[in-house]
Amino acid sequence: MKIKFAGPTLPRSGVLVLLVANARKLTGAAAEADGLTKGQVGRAVAAAAFTAKRDAQLDIVAPGGGFDRIVLIGLGDAEALRPLDIEMLGGTIAGVLQSLKIKAAALAAGPGTKAVPAAAMAALLASGARLRVYSFNGYKSKKPDGPALSELTFLAANAAAAKRAFVPFEAVAQGVHLARNLVNEPANVLFPVEFADRAKQLTAHGVKIEILNPAQMKKLGMGALLGVAQGSPHEARIVVMRWDGGRRGEKPVAFIGNENNPVNNARVETEKPLTPPENEEALLPWTLEMVPLFRELEKVHVGRARAP
Repeated sequence: MKIKFAGPTLPRSGVLVLLVANARKLTGAAAEADGLTKGQVGRAVAAAAFTAKRDAQLDIVAPGGGFDRIVLIGLGDAEALRPLDIEMLGGTIAGVLQSLKIKAAALAAGPGTKAVPAAAMAALLASGARLRVYSFNGYKSKKPDGPALSELTFLAANAAAAKRAFVPFEAVAQGVHLARNLVNEPANVLFPVEFADRAKQLTAHGVKIEILNPAQMKKLGMGALLGVAQGSPHEARIVVMRWDGGRRGEKPVAFIGNENNPVNNARVETEKPLTPPENEEALLPWTLEMVPLFRELEKVHVGRARAP
């Protein structure tokens, strides 16, 4: 899905999503949209007894003003929203739009809160939506019916600041979707050599990739890993990923993944802990998931992952 940011001016057509904190008195973009529709938004709120509680939804079809539909999403107590709540709300909104078979929409991100500025709020909403819109249809005989949500535009007072704030979130989303794709692959498809080949795709982002074959692993004394690999018809591989984005002489961030014991063999040295997944099958994709984020944050990332 494509994420875009634009100024706060409401569009005059298409699908519009509005965040509402108080259903009794429409304010901001909701009040403006009510004016454009000659009061239809307010009448729909009253008729449906829309409460504006958090995650409450109201779909107004053909409201006038040139819009195909206007979707109201309740905020509840906006000042009580934490950044994570806002991000989750973005996912909820994307889910609603998907269920309505909407292909593209604009979302008025609002003025923000005392704790979360408007630009940050728009970026968090976009992050939640970006993470929510995902599907793995490679092996499905029946493709999904109807159009997929392909574009979401976030309207914010400072669109440029929102776009900058979204950069690390987009990196996380790329990594998450990559990990999901890998986890969803069956074991007879994603064997060690295939895993290593897919890891090579990260070179397009400037990540240095080194792949060790059994002969190189034996030379390095990795007998235990080679011993486990003897139980499979597929050869073992080790993937070393390196992103040199830090200052010269700065200690690198090291991440080492091994499917034998994700708790004891996964290490990340950062200011905030990153918790590895509990199931072993997801550990190595999680390793790759971290790479786009470290790249955007310009950290040095050295990861060693043994293919499953």
